[in-house]
Amino acid sequence: QTQLDIEMLEDHKCELE
Repeated sequence: QTQLDIEMLEDHKCELE
């Protein structure tokens, strides 16, 4: 997993919460 993928996943988490 690249850093970009991790950043994107974190963004999705923020939206879900």
